[in-house]
Amino acid sequence: MQTRPGAGPARSAPRSAARLEALPGGQDAPLDRVQAYRQLMSDVYELAAVLRRANEPEAARVGITGAQWHTLGVLVDGPATVPAIAERLGVTRQAIQRVADELVSAHLVQRRPNPQHARSPLHRITPEGRRRLERLAEESLTPRAQATDQVALADLVTASAVVRELLDGLRATSAR
Repeated sequence: MQTRPGAGPARSAPRSAARLEALPGGQDAPLDRVQAYRQLMSDVYELAAVLRRANEPEAARVGITGAQWHTLGVLVDGPATVPAIAERLGVTRQAIQRVADELVSAHLVQRRPNPQHARSPLHRITPEGRRRLERLAEESLTPRAQATDQVALADLVTASAVVRELLDGLRATSAR
């Protein structure tokens, strides 16, 4: 990864970079790609855990939990059922049902009938739910900017594209 010019002292190479340099064979050897993939997944899980810990106090400042923040973040894309939210977040339907109930009680989400499935209502973010998300976006801007200060924009865009490609590939292979 590149650092931005004038962004301060360069950080040491990421732990995963050192592990990947030790891979035997050529850069495109299938085993090397699998090992690099596994390391990336390990890093993604670690990043998710760090984000969850960082999100809790930020969410609390606007009166919600990290789980509620994540659920509202899914609903910003449009109405969704509990199973669809759970699938997107990679958690159980039961966990999202509890969070959805809390969000409905707090008037941050509305439940509406689902014309496609009578027993699985659609959940839609309310204007107040959007306001909370907007406050969170504003309040988390500085910490996120600081966290990404040493990473070039192109690297962030590339990382996102790689993760999206992996998601597409995994979805395609799991659908078989």
